[in-house]
Amino acid sequence: MAILDMSAMNAALKELYDGQVVEDLVYSDNPTLAMLPKKTDFGGKYKPVPVIIGVSQGRSSTFANALANQSAVDVESFLITRKSDYSIAEISNETMLASATDKMAFLEGSKLFIDGAIRSATLSLSSSIFRSGTGSIGQVGSIAVGVITLANRAEVVQFEKNQTLNACATDGGAARAAVGYVVAVNRSAGTITVAASMGGAPASPALWVAGDYLVVEGDLNAKMSGFAAWIPDADPSATPFFGVDRSTDTVRLGGNRYDGSSQSIEEALIDASSQIAENGGKPGVGIVTYASFSALEKSLGSKVQ
Repeated sequence: MAILDMSAMNAALKELYDGQVVEDLVYSDNPTLAMLPKKTDFGGKYKPVPVIIGVSQGRSSTFANALANQSAVDVESFLITRKSDYSIAEISNETMLASATDKMAFLEGSKLFIDGAIRSATLSLSSSIFRSGTGSIGQVGSIAVGVITLANRAEVVQFEKNQTLNACATDGGAARAAVGYVVAVNRSAGTITVAASMGGAPASPALWVAGDYLVVEGDLNAKMSGFAAWIPDADPSATPFFGVDRSTDTVRLGGNRYDGSSQSIEEALIDASSQIAENGGKPGVGIVTYASFSALEKSLGSKVQ
């Protein structure tokens, strides 16, 4: 006996649309980028940023010594250059026309693709703000059959499916010959899976090993100099940075460094702020990771406002 079941009725059933919207699950908030002022008329070869790091030392309780020991005001000038960051959106004319209105598609094709390209560039810039300019976005903790466990799980936010990656033995060093194509991201586990071809089976690229630094192909030593470059973990060396030898005054030309790893997050922020104030700074905003912010909330307990 034949009955009219779902299989038999399938061709006659309609697709039901009741105002559904496509949820955008890509990272959308970039608070640090939003807070920073933007200069949209950066022309010429570079932009000089002069800073005064010392006043005249022609001072003494003895007039003759003050006269003899005069010195000029110490002024340095960072010669800031631009960095390029491209994000391409290419759509066929047929696709654009076929998705031009709400009746035709859930999303307008051209808007979807162009907005996505703009978002990609924004995410790249937001990440670069915190980094040194080498292009590195994560480090391999371990790798097996294409599955990379990142040394820092939190850095999984830097990776997206379909990225093309290079690996370098050192941060900013030469890239290995083999590239890896991201085919999967496990954001909970802090792992990414790479293959030898786009969409291929998981496989470890030749010579990629634990400790390697990962960088999007084309970004190696081509990104903007972010916080990690302007305020490095160690005192800056005499190597010119935008034309300035920062070793002559490592704090005024290279920022404050404070190691609070042995303290609670609350104590570390207080002591770091004290050191900054001691050197003339007036800290007003603290930028921390989500984990550090959670630790701060727990440390403050009922004092949180």
